[in-house]
Formats: sequence, C-alpha cells, structure tokens
Amino acid sequence: MPEDIEKCLEPKWVEKDDVIYATLSPTTGRTGEEWITHFGDEVSNRVKRPLRSEKFKPTMGVVYRTAILRGLLWGDSFWITEQIQEDAHAEKFTRGQKLFDPSVEVACLTCAKFLRSEIVAMNLDQVVAIHDPMEDLYGTPGVLRSNSCLFSRRIAFAGLDMAGAEPEGRWRRENGFIFVISQVRSCNFGGTVLLNH
Repeated sequence: MPEDIEKCLEPKWVEKDDVIYATLSPTTGRTGEEWITHFGDEVSNRVKRPLRSEKFKPTMGVVYRTAILRGLLWGDSFWITEQIQEDAHAEKFTRGQKLFDPSVEVACLTCAKFLRSEIVAMNLDQVVAIHDPMEDLYGTPGVLRSNSCLFSRRIAFAGLDMAGAEPEGRWRRENGFIFVISQVRSCNFGGTVLLNH
C-alpha cells in the first residue's frame, strides 16, 4: 500500500489508560493573525488578543507529539490547574514519558486537527492547553481551549476559545488537558531532529 494512503488511514488519536495520544500536523509558520482568519467564526473575540500578541511565536516544520490527560484521571471531585500541571510534569499518568506545557501554537493546531464531533467522541467537552497565561480581550489571564460548544452554523469545527488560568482554577472530569511529549523538526534531506524544550 502506498505510504500516503497508509498515512490517511492512520487514526487521528489513540488512547491508553485514559490518556489520548495524538500527533499534530507540521507547523507552517502561520501567524496569530492568520490563525484568526483560518478559524473565522469559530474563534472567540477573547482569543484574538493573545494570537496578536508578540508572545505568539509561530514555528515552521515542527511536529508536536501530544498527550491529552482526561479529567477523570483526578476522580469525581473538582481539581485545580496547579495540581494538573504538577501531576503532568511528574509523569504520573504517562509511564515515564516526560510532558511539557504546550504553547499557544499547540492550542491552535489542536483546534485545527479535531472536529467538534471528534472531541465529543472522546467524551470531552473541551481540550485545554495549559500554557503560560496570556491576557484576553478584557485583560483577564487565560489559556486557549478547543471547545465542542457551538459558535456558529459551521457545526463541524471545534471553536477556539479561552478559559481562566488561575493556579487555583477548578476544572471538571469532562475536560481534557493537552501537553507536549516531544517536538520533531522535519529536515530538507528527509530526516528529523528532536528539539529540546
């Protein structure tokens, strides 16, 4: 079977022990402003300020391997942002695979990869990228999320939105939290280079 056909048949994600693993599409150098245009009606006004910020650093030819930690890993009670990051960094759920905080670019790539129906199929209502907080339209610190809630009539696509990012902020079991396992840069000669975080 040709390699390109095999690639198309690969699943978008795999799940093991309530952790969803996915490889995002290679980055293309798309700027924050270009992401806003790309998502159109599916990007909330709150997100536009972070995407236009100088802190948004687009990359070119980088492939992110990611892990989405299901909220249910923390049980039935509410839990806080700080605890999620602590457990992720301690490799508590990924059996020795080191996890790193995602960038805003990873949040955009995640929203572009998964349809609204696919996030629902994961039994999640949103996938949250717990990156360094950035101020939204109203000056409130927040993080980006792919939201399965409806923004417009283009119901196939997940919406890119923001959520509060306080260290003591509380989340629910229907939330998923995306972290980066590794970054790989494609080279012109067909090889790859593992990037340091």
